[in-house]
Amino acid sequence: MQGGRTTAMVHNKKRSTVLGLSGVAQGMPSFPFKNLVLITLDCVRPDFLGCYGCQDVQTPALDRMASRGVVFEQAITQAPNTWVSHAGLLTGLYPPLHGLRTPYDRIDPGVPTLASLLEAQGYRCAGFPGNDLVGSRSGFGKGFDLYFEDYALGGQGADEQGGMTANNRNRWKDVLEAAGGWLDRQEGPVFLWFHYLDTHHLPGLDLPEYYRYSRDPLWQYYEGKISYADSCCIREVLDLLIRNGLYEDTLLVVLSDH
Repeated sequence: MQGGRTTAMVHNKKRSTVLGLSGVAQGMPSFPFKNLVLITLDCVRPDFLGCYGCQDVQTPALDRMASRGVVFEQAITQAPNTWVSHAGLLTGLYPPLHGLRTPYDRIDPGVPTLASLLEAQGYRCAGFPGNDLVGSRSGFGKGFDLYFEDYALGGQGADEQGGMTANNRNRWKDVLEAAGGWLDRQEGPVFLWFHYLDTHHLPGLDLPEYYRYSRDPLWQYYEGKISYADSCCIREVLDLLIRNGLYEDTLLVVLSDH
């Protein structure tokens, strides 16, 4: 399957670094950061971000990151859907090798994940999946000390699909609260993965009126949702790191899944 173009940038306050994530897990002595934070913005196109030249969508937090970090001009996703793409991101493998193809498959239990490798190196790991499609039942929770699956926002069709639906999702404000509480209890190196889902087309979208705009009405305020993600996701995660004294020693990676 040929993947599509997606978004990728790496940022740290002290230096710009291009890093293979597997190098972190192998404990490379040259890795200059104590902590790793990965944010995956669901379904975000690069040509709708200011740092990729878009002038119609306001993304000041991402643009500041891009100006002080590394922006990848070519990033290829291995699948046009959330679960298979994330399985590739978190294992470093193509779909035939990690084993997850449909929403009812699991990542091969014998396959190491980024979290399980970092856990073996002494990292405490917390994962915040956006919805059930990247939940622990599909093997995504491997290696995480905390895998937050509150799914306060339920979806239609769960009963007919064995309880699984893309609409069973975490509320973002609950994610931020849980992440803050977890970080307060940590002392050593940490890895956090945030999967922000609200840039996807969703039923019952909770979006402030100010951000309800889009050039195409069929895209469910796509431009506004990206600007809102920049504010409530990227900026809030940065603030969370600063409040906990982690910002100086953290490598922050922002990607889109597809």
